[in-house]
Formats: sequence, structure tokens, C-alpha cells
Amino acid sequence: MALFDGLKKTKRKGVFFKDHPTRKHGVRPDRLLILRFTIGGKTYLETFGYTSEGKTELDAENKITEFRANYRAGKGPICLADDREIERRAAAEEEARQRREITVSQLISHFIEDHGKRKKRSWREDERALRKDLEPWANWRVKDVTRRDAKGLLDAIDQRGAPVQAFNVLCKARKMWNMAIMWEYAENNPFALLEAPRPYVPRNRVLTANEILIVWNALRNREGLSMSDEMSRALRLVLVTGQRPGEVIGMHSRELDGRWWTIPEERSKNKKAHRVYLTDMALDLIGAIPSDGYIFPSPKNAAQPIAGNAMALSLRRNILGADPGYPVKGEGGRNKKQAAKKAENPPPTNRIGVEHFRPHDLRRTVLTGMARLKIPRENRERVVNHSTDLLEEIYNLYDYDDEKRAALTLWAEYLQKITTGKSGANVVNLADRR
Repeated sequence: MALFDGLKKTKRKGVFFKDHPTRKHGVRPDRLLILRFTIGGKTYLETFGYTSEGKTELDAENKITEFRANYRAGKGPICLADDREIERRAAAEEEARQRREITVSQLISHFIEDHGKRKKRSWREDERALRKDLEPWANWRVKDVTRRDAKGLLDAIDQRGAPVQAFNVLCKARKMWNMAIMWEYAENNPFALLEAPRPYVPRNRVLTANEILIVWNALRNREGLSMSDEMSRALRLVLVTGQRPGEVIGMHSRELDGRWWTIPEERSKNKKAHRVYLTDMALDLIGAIPSDGYIFPSPKNAAQPIAGNAMALSLRRNILGADPGYPVKGEGGRNKKQAAKKAENPPPTNRIGVEHFRPHDLRRTVLTGMARLKIPRENRERVVNHSTDLLEEIYNLYDYDDEKRAALTLWAEYLQKITTGKSGANVVNLADRR
């Protein structure tokens, strides 16, 4: 035990010291105080601390006296190891008490920091939804939320006309409470056995050829639309490329290289870089490329792209009525007065001229259209960067650039025929190349 070699006595009984070889405390070497004492026939040799930490020889002697008194009384610590164990247990109990007292608002913060930001591109939307819909519980203790509370919350969301949001909140809250159990903030998950108030029905909205023509002309001309040129081009680019709306509006000049657009892994949903072939239609919509900037900059801050939910809001604003997934009169909106005012003065006509659709429905329209054009499923999935199974990801490293080019060119020709009535250059049908 080299630490206890060469100990020197102090004037205090049972207290020894050893000077630090290099560290100073004032002008003297920093001194480590060590206790050596016998209680109940057992000799203890323990470090008490350095004088630079405020420890004194008198404190050390008093600690030995305290241990002897505890031994005679039959309670309390009789050595520094016991002392530290008692402190550790007290700290653990205090930490456990604080965990039991954590509020729902604090849980959301922890969930987003520890899980959302590390694993989800859409963590901002998750945080927004949780804070908005769980706002009545913000100051509740996590452990106090019951299954009845959870069911009541989901029913309230459904009754305001947002069944899809009720399903989304159920999924997010259930995951969050599972994490809370792991972090020992709660013992039970109030969302564990619940079902959504209404069965979740996946969207199946696909634009017909006639609707594509109507939407294309409306977005291109923008007559009577409350929509910027950037938004109009971004929406049409989703229809031309089949890429995710958020990836399209976040397009940056550094991602473009001739006829190829590379979506970096930090922006891709499956965290893999993705190359997209740009047809003439796509390049026309992109327009002039800035030397270093976003293709679709925010009107409020050119250093940022258009906001992630702006596409959906723009479509809802320009189509008659409200999206069935949202409250018609805005009772649940953040600004109730503004929502009520809009409800009293709805758009007099459908400014776009088709049944309501969402930005992601354009992506579904692309995939459906490519299937109609007999483009093989494997190539369609590569075009839109859907995740493949694990073995495929590990062993198939082919880039599919040729197939992407052919598929998107064929799709662009199809769109051109719909929107102009004219066919483009001859292209090879991928189904004939097999």
C-alpha cells in the first residue's frame, strides 16, 4: 500500500500525514491527512483529505472521537467508509425523491434531449405536439398521471376534430412514458393499454391525371392564390422528384451538382445520403442557383429555408374548408381569436380547384404513377429513398443512378404530357429493360 508508506505523525492522536510530492498549498506542500485508529479490536487506516480541501488536523481528531462515541452508543458510522456510505445513500434517496417529483413538462424536455434529438429528424414536431396537447398536465407529477387521465386527453383531442393527432399523441406519449419508467420517473405507463379513439386509417390520397393538371396550372399561374413563387415551385418540385417535402424545401446550393442533387445524410430521413436525378422540369423549377444559399429561402430570414410546416399550411389556406384532420373552427388553436376570425371568414372559393391534399400526398402520387408506368418496385423505392432490409443495405452497394435517371425521366415525360399535352423526348421504359 504505497499510499500509506512513510506516514508522519501529527500532534493529534490517531492523525498522520503525507506531503504531496509536487502540489503546494500556499508555500507548503499540500498535505494529505490520514486516520489510523482501532475500534472494537479492528484497526482502520483511511484517508481523510487534503489540507487544500479545507481539512484540518483538529477535524480529523474530532472525527475519530465521533466514531468512538458512535461505537459506544451502538449506532452511527464508526469509520470513514461507513460515513461515505451513509452520504451516498442519502444522496441516492434525494435523487430518487427528485425523480418522483419530476413534472410532465420536465419529462418532455428530458425525452426530447435524450431521445428525440438523437434519434429523430422530426423532434421539433414531436416537442411541439407534446407541449401543446399535454399542456394541461405541464405541472403534474409524472407518477400522478393515470390511465383515465390519458384516455380523457385522447378523447378531447379526437372530439376537437383531430383523430389523426390523437393517434400521433398516443404513440409519442406511450414512448415517452416507457422512457420515464426506464429513468425511474414513473412505475406505470398510463398509455400502455390504450387505443386511439378511432382506428388509424393510413392516408390514400392520390391525385388523378386531371387533378395534376389543375394543381399544376394553379400553382404555376398563382392567380388568386395566397402563395409565394418559392412555395409554388417547391410544391411542384415534390411532384416532379418524389422526394419528401421537408427535404425539398431544405434544398441548398451546395447539394446541387449539374443534374444531380445529393440529399446529405443529416437531412435524409433514413440517415443515408441520397442522389436524385434532376430532369429538365426539375431544373426549371429550381431556377437560378445562388452561389451559397437555400433554393427556397424563408421570407423572414434568407439564411434559413422555408419552415417545415409551411407547405401544409399553404395548401390548407388555399383550398376551400379545413383539412378533416384539423378543427374546422380553430377552438384548439394557439391564438383562439385569430382562429375564430378565420372561421368566420372562410375562403369563398377553392383557390386551387381540387379536393384537399397534403404535400406528402404528392409523393404518394409519384410512387403510384411510377407503378402505373410499370417501373419496377425496386427502382421506385430507390428513387424515393425508402429504407431497405438490413441484408440489402449491407451487401447491395450499387448506386442505382442509371435506374433513377430512367425512372425520373419517364415520370417527367408523363407529367409533361399531362400538363402540356405534349410528349417529351423518347425514353426507355424500365420494364422493357429487364
